[in-house]
Amino acid sequence: MKNKWLTAGACIGIGVMLLAGGAYSARADAPGYEMYKTALQQLHSAASFTVTADVSVTDNGAKVADAQAAVKHNRELETVSVAATVDHLGETHSMNMYRQDGQMIVKSSESDVYKVVERGPTQWKQDGPPQIVGHVIDNVASRMWEHAKVEAADDGGTQITLDLTGSELPVPVKAVSSFILSKAANNPKWEQMPRLSNNTALEQIHIAAKLGPDARMERQTAQFVVTGNDEAGVHHVIAVQLDAHITDVDRTVSDRIDLTDKPLETVQPRNGNHEAIGRGWHRQ
Repeated sequence: MKNKWLTAGACIGIGVMLLAGGAYSARADAPGYEMYKTALQQLHSAASFTVTADVSVTDNGAKVADAQAAVKHNRELETVSVAATVDHLGETHSMNMYRQDGQMIVKSSESDVYKVVERGPTQWKQDGPPQIVGHVIDNVASRMWEHAKVEAADDGGTQITLDLTGSELPVPVKAVSSFILSKAANNPKWEQMPRLSNNTALEQIHIAAKLGPDARMERQTAQFVVTGNDEAGVHHVIAVQLDAHITDVDRTVSDRIDLTDKPLETVQPRNGNHEAIGRGWHRQ
């Protein structure tokens, strides 16, 4: 059970990172590109910021899972704190993560033990995805963001919206989504989710960003709709929704945990897992 919720959290995180990465790579002549790119660059280079996010998953309109997360990141102090809660079919699980003093500390609601990962300062640094990933995203995102709409908001800010359906969805995006879904369908950690085995397809992408009057990112929403049939021939419409608010830019202090008298377990990074990812994800 524990691994299932960690996997869910990882999937959410990867999805958000890919979403942000795609925005950076869109062509300069795509509507809204410059404003969106600049807003994300300002956020990524900010001294600190807080992101509160809600994620929900529905199957044929029925809620399957809900997740809430609050992330506090302080670049100058090299600290991060995450408080996340997942509700899956009435079962609630929570997780807290802290990056402080050269350590990564994880506490799950399923255990009283605090897991501590010791790592050197350079191992925390991430300079972005490999160049080959950037080139692939650049090609795909440039076509996606041609469809973006830009409107003035009532408060003097800007609303940027991207809606893609059917033939507007780039073929590589459809192919990648089908591959991920096929792998997820065979993953025993997701036994409560419908196993889409036939006619699986990404049907819709909706992305919206609200920039404030100062051109800073204030809110990011996204919805992805996938359809397909399970092994019994039952048709499913699965929707994943994300709503993230960005606040306290340059004013955020990450939460800290006092480990005094706490039950601890030291976890060694796996050579073929964390260490490999840490090195291989850097740009050269």
